[in-house]
Amino acid sequence: MYNGAWENYDNGYSKCEDGSYLITNNGVNANIEVGASIKVSYIFKTQDEVVDPEHILVLYDNMGKVIDPLEDDFKYLRIGYNPGDCDSAVTQDVMLVESGQYGSDIEWTSSDEQIIDLSGKVNRPSSEPKSVQLTAKLTYEGRTLVKEFAVTVMNTRNFDPSNVKDLSVDDLAEMNSGYDNYNIEISEFGYITNISGSYSDIKVDSYETALYSLYSLKTAMGISNPFEELKSTSVKSNKKGSIYKFNQVYNGIEVYGKTVVLSVDPQGKTRYLRSNYFPINKDINVIPKTTYEEALKSVEEKYIGAQAYGDEDESKRLYISNYYGKVELVWKVYFDLLEDNGDLNKGEYRALVSAINDDVIYKTCTTQYDSNIEVKGTDLNNKERTFNIIENTHWFSNKVEYMLEDMKRNIRICDAHGAEIFKNDIYQSSSKNEWTEEQISAMANMKDIYEYYLNTFDRISYDDAWTKITGNNIRIYLNTGIENNAYWDSTRKLIAMGKGDGDRFKEISLAAAEDVLCHEFTHAIVGYETNLGEINKGLPGIINEAYADIFACFYDSNKKGYKDWIVGEDICSGKGIRDVSDPNSLGDCAEFNGKYFQDYSNPEYYTKGNDFGGVHQNSTIISHAAYLMYKNGIGFERLQSLWYESLCLGYEVHSDFWDVRVNVIQAAKNLGFSKAEIGIIEQSFKQVNVTEDCNETYKSYFKRLDKISITQDYFCNSIKLNGKVVTADLDTIIGNNKGIKDVNINVYSFNKTEKYGYTSTEDSGIYISQIKLEDKYLINFDKEGYVSEKMYLSDIDSIFKSEYYCGTVALVPKEYEGMGGARGKVISASTGLGVGGVTLNVRRGINNIYTDITKTIKTDDNGEYIIDSLESGNYCVEIVDEVKNGDEYLSTFINIKVLGGHLIREQNGVISSSLERNQIRVVLSWGDTPRDLDSHMLCSLLNTLAGHVDYRNKSFYNENNLVCMLDLDDTSGYGPETTTIYHSEVGMYTFYVYNYSGEENINRSQATVSVYMNGAATPVYTFNIPTGDGRFWTVFRYNGATKIIIPINLVENNTINEER
Repeated sequence: MYNGAWENYDNGYSKCEDGSYLITNNGVNANIEVGASIKVSYIFKTQDEVVDPEHILVLYDNMGKVIDPLEDDFKYLRIGYNPGDCDSAVTQDVMLVESGQYGSDIEWTSSDEQIIDLSGKVNRPSSEPKSVQLTAKLTYEGRTLVKEFAVTVMNTRNFDPSNVKDLSVDDLAEMNSGYDNYNIEISEFGYITNISGSYSDIKVDSYETALYSLYSLKTAMGISNPFEELKSTSVKSNKKGSIYKFNQVYNGIEVYGKTVVLSVDPQGKTRYLRSNYFPINKDINVIPKTTYEEALKSVEEKYIGAQAYGDEDESKRLYISNYYGKVELVWKVYFDLLEDNGDLNKGEYRALVSAINDDVIYKTCTTQYDSNIEVKGTDLNNKERTFNIIENTHWFSNKVEYMLEDMKRNIRICDAHGAEIFKNDIYQSSSKNEWTEEQISAMANMKDIYEYYLNTFDRISYDDAWTKITGNNIRIYLNTGIENNAYWDSTRKLIAMGKGDGDRFKEISLAAAEDVLCHEFTHAIVGYETNLGEINKGLPGIINEAYADIFACFYDSNKKGYKDWIVGEDICSGKGIRDVSDPNSLGDCAEFNGKYFQDYSNPEYYTKGNDFGGVHQNSTIISHAAYLMYKNGIGFERLQSLWYESLCLGYEVHSDFWDVRVNVIQAAKNLGFSKAEIGIIEQSFKQVNVTEDCNETYKSYFKRLDKISITQDYFCNSIKLNGKVVTADLDTIIGNNKGIKDVNINVYSFNKTEKYGYTSTEDSGIYISQIKLEDKYLINFDKEGYVSEKMYLSDIDSIFKSEYYCGTVALVPKEYEGMGGARGKVISASTGLGVGGVTLNVRRGINNIYTDITKTIKTDDNGEYIIDSLESGNYCVEIVDEVKNGDEYLSTFINIKVLGGHLIREQNGVISSSLERNQIRVVLSWGDTPRDLDSHMLCSLLNTLAGHVDYRNKSFYNENNLVCMLDLDDTSGYGPETTTIYHSEVGMYTFYVYNYSGEENINRSQATVSVYMNGAATPVYTFNIPTGDGRFWTVFRYNGATKIIIPINLVENNTINEER
């Protein structure tokens, strides 16, 4: 049967007494005798209403006369492979169709039916891969064509992960010592996200060996079992190599938006990896507590006027949401907004709804708007075009009807009837020549765009489907009622064309501009090859728009026969929409941070009026780089292949400008570009200010923007600062100090030029302030009757958490105003003895190592100090070893308090001796209660706890190498306790603190943990103990493969799970 459309008639049909059926069709009746066989061809036209049983199908014959069924069936015939398989690597059964899309009969033969039988059943050989030739004989009305397929069936294999070395970044660097442009990127959580270079010695020749190769990155990625945690989704293979794509899964359920992409050369050597996989380290109940219908209802109740609906494929409804360790079972739903609703613009949306309590935890608009392209009209070029339609002849009546549908390419031109929520209404006509110029433009242009992707990149439609069974219909809607707009709707898989208002854009249809239609169609392709479509704003939107423009220019240049780098010139009153050869000429940006650069760091800019964070205005940074590659010497044909290959390597919602550079250079290597050509690519990116220097300068900026663009939709672009304010007294036991109510707390930028928020303390002295996410803050504490204080906070966003505990601030009562002093000792972290002769630089304010020094002194021979003649308040004491006699100590700081008329004792500091670059030192110190806190370091190698270093087992060796040691154990209060990782084997290390004595809550201890690493002169991290009940403080994890600290900073009620 043919794909097509339902039509129903009220007069219906009836069963006669003799058992025959009476079919009524506009007054023409005919009887079908019992047992009679008839052959009919017909088309369905999907309607919104359900066809009642008494209604009748109108059957058509003589359909699609422009199609040669045999030739088209021959052209589109492919073997159906399961996800992960391809003709060069078959591991599962294959699908051998018995009839073609257009009616040809297909008979198969196999050169080895023991390996692949005629039903497609695969029996894998036990020793070596086996080549099999499958031959299809296509027959239609006596004519025959023969098509052959050469496939390779992989042999069965036993994979032993214990034989695969778990690699560190040092191992990878050594492996790629001769690899040009080797690059590796690591997330804030310590896991590898990108490798440009090799990462495994395993030969990858199938999706199975691709998964096996990932055991080389077991710790670096945080993945325990790739075969269980990843599901193959696709493989692209050609003479230049292969690209494998996987989705993360948990207990068989897909983890939403988490993917792994890897590429290998023709010999199976790994050469590239991109991953946003994130481990799930806790048990999740995968049985929903709510129904899918309840999730739909929840969305409609939350967003007034929303029309919610679900995915027809029930297997694509339930997901795991894993937002960097925040894991939930969710339903994926869709909803439409016909009108603006608060902060939400009208459009189509995708949402994740908790399958536990129906909360909407994530939403994003799936409508791919192009606000600069908003026109609709006829073909102004007045060109004679060739395109396909369907001719339908009603069976009985011989009535002929034509539909604007190209069945060879599955293109359908539909009438939206002036609405923005569209029905499947294909344009029809009683004459094959009665089409408007607008309709002709849409069909003919889409046909040519389809053929461009097919002929240039061997790609069938946007989803790269080599079989019509997958439903890759291309629906283009005209008469939409949309002004000055056009978009790709990724939910309903359609392109909507708007109409120009006659001002900047001509009052014509967007269909008049072939490059604009190609731009929107490319958005569809980007959505299938990457995760960029998940967030159509900020960085993901910028990259998406850039690729759409680049391929629009490629297409237009091929079509016109000359290089055309302007988008939308056929529909604009002026020069065009964007000029990628000269972006500034149309008000767009030509280089990062250059003229017309649109700041996308603030989510307040993520509105339609602000171009959703500059998605179009900044996109020309990337598209201009593509143009410069051509201008600087890359051939046009190779340039097209280069950017297509880079797109197929995939992007995630956290991708940035530097990731585009990485992908394009990797694509060049995949395609065998010369060093000179790669040099041109690097030069072109440098010209738009996306360079290696840019990467180092803006890397934290990019990653911060990444967090903003993600949290903008998942949660929010803010951070919760919390802490406690108490009354300062004469001892150093912070836990017995009384909280202060109604302290005024103002949060400013570091230089106090911008105010971010205000809050005040509760009865207990606790405060919480939800403010804009920034890297640094200055907090002022004011209360009548107390001395005002300042606290300096820095590197906040490096923690990548939604909450930050600022510690406890002790405000000095006015009764203690005046001059006072402090006394204490500077203690060696490795010996526990005092360190003499070190310099103490004193500054006013908590954590203040930034402003002018108030006073400088040195410790005596025993490491003791006395600082007097200070105004009452809080001070920061920077500890610096300037003498460097014997052990060389690293700089650090402590906070002290001064009360007028008193000398406050036991305000001690700990200083650590210098380290080798690969060593890590952890220093724990605390007040005099609780009396005894214990340091614990769990050392897990190959995901198995191998060592536990604490007061009982003070060292851990692996194959005679000292891995970790508790250098100093204190049992009498204050600390320090010092733990050093001397030789970090590839593995995961977890540091936590246990309240051994138990007489006080651990969060009253004033405990701090300082982490020294990479030979740095100051602590890389200083953790203050957060709020929470329990005796266990889990401070951080350290990934020994990627050399990254992952902050946790959590107080728990029970012991830490030593296996995690």
